[in-house]
Amino acid sequence: VLFGNLLYEMGEYVKCRYYFENLLSVQTDKDSSSIIDIYRGLGRTYISISEFDLSLKYLNYAYDLCIKNEPSSFAKHAKILTYIGVTYDCQGKFDTALDYYFRGLEIFEKDLCHKRHIANVLNKIGMVYYSKGQDDLSLDYVEKSYKYLKNAVPEDHPDTSIYYTSMCTIYYHKGYYDKALHYQEKSHVIDKKIYPIDNHIYLSMDINNIGKCYYKKCEYQPAMKYFKESLDLARKILKKDDNYPYM
Repeated sequence: VLFGNLLYEMGEYVKCRYYFENLLSVQTDKDSSSIIDIYRGLGRTYISISEFDLSLKYLNYAYDLCIKNEPSSFAKHAKILTYIGVTYDCQGKFDTALDYYFRGLEIFEKDLCHKRHIANVLNKIGMVYYSKGQDDLSLDYVEKSYKYLKNAVPEDHPDTSIYYTSMCTIYYHKGYYDKALHYQEKSHVIDKKIYPIDNHIYLSMDINNIGKCYYKKCEYQPAMKYFKESLDLARKILKKDDNYPYM
């Protein structure tokens, strides 16, 4: 299971899917704890390749089995509920996503040792409200997430980068382009430390967001510079496939 999770963290979603499917096929005890982890691994992998029906299928398998066999594993329950929320979130079913996020959050908040997970769910809730057009409520939840996050992970952590990007997204939508630029640049500084400098799509996305902020500030020269840099990097990573959605 650990190797499958590593494949997921590396972004090797197709390999991860096949690994977990193979792992599931050789299991003899269909009620074991490892089966729960395999179902959860498959569920979140299917989210990443937009196979949402299959994602829900395996995540619900994982949740039902976890409730049955590990009724006191509350953190595990909450993690699975959060992934189910992500599945609905990705499909634009925001009210259903919020229901699962809040259920997961309620469990996590019973034990403050789960500060990182609390921060993660609060950020997700905030971005759902952003998607629903409720910018102020979105900002409230994302800012609240940082109160937990700053005591749970170091500054140069991927979760901190996600927080900064969320803040950029909200302020950009509200028309505060200087603030949006400030947060996206902070995110980019972290991402350059974490990911291969010339070989990760997140870096291209960071640079593109910085370009968008300059464009909205009517600073067209730096905007063009960042757009070109973003496009060149994306084409390198995606093998010049201009039909790819990130293009």
